[in-house]
Amino acid sequence: MRDWLKTGGVRAARQRLVALFFARTGEKPLPGRTRALLACILIAALLLFLGYPAFVWLLASWRGSPYYGHAFLVPPLAALAAWRQWPSVRRAPRQSDGLGLLLAAGALAVVIWGLRWQSYGVVLLALIVLLGGLLLFLEGRARLRPWLFPLAFLALAVPLPFIDRASPWLEAMTARMST
Repeated sequence: MRDWLKTGGVRAARQRLVALFFARTGEKPLPGRTRALLACILIAALLLFLGYPAFVWLLASWRGSPYYGHAFLVPPLAALAAWRQWPSVRRAPRQSDGLGLLLAAGALAVVIWGLRWQSYGVVLLALIVLLGGLLLFLEGRARLRPWLFPLAFLALAVPLPFIDRASPWLEAMTARMST
C-alpha cells in the first residue's frame, strides 16, 4: 500500500478518474454515452447512500398508512413522465449552470441536517431538490425545464407529517357539513 502511495498511485487514480469524465489527460476518454451512464450510476449511488434511512422510513410509511396507498405508483409514473420528455431534453442545448451547484450544496446541507434529526420527510424532499440541482449544474436550465414536472411529481410520494393528525378532524368536519 505504501509503495502504491509513494509511486503516485493516488495521483494516477485521480488522473484516470478525471480522464473518464473530462479527458484532460493523454488517456482516451470514455465515449459520451458510457460517460453519461457512469455519471447517472454515480449520482444514483450517491442519492441511495445518502437517503437509505429515509427510504426505509418511506417504505414503512407507505405500507402502514392508508393515506399513501397511491405512493407506490408515483415513482414509476414520474420516471415515465421523465422518459416521455426525453426527446425535448435531447434537443435542448447542454449548458452547465453554476446555480445548480449552489442549489445542490444547500440541499445536501438540508439532507445532512434532516438525517441528524431523523426528519426523513425533509430528507426526501431535499433529495429531490438535490437531484434537480445536480441536473441544473450538469445539464443546464434548458435541459432541466422538461424534467421539472416529474421532479415535482415525486414530492407527492413523500408522506406529510400532519396528514395522520388532520384527517380525523377533516372527516368529522365533512360529516357535520354534509348533514
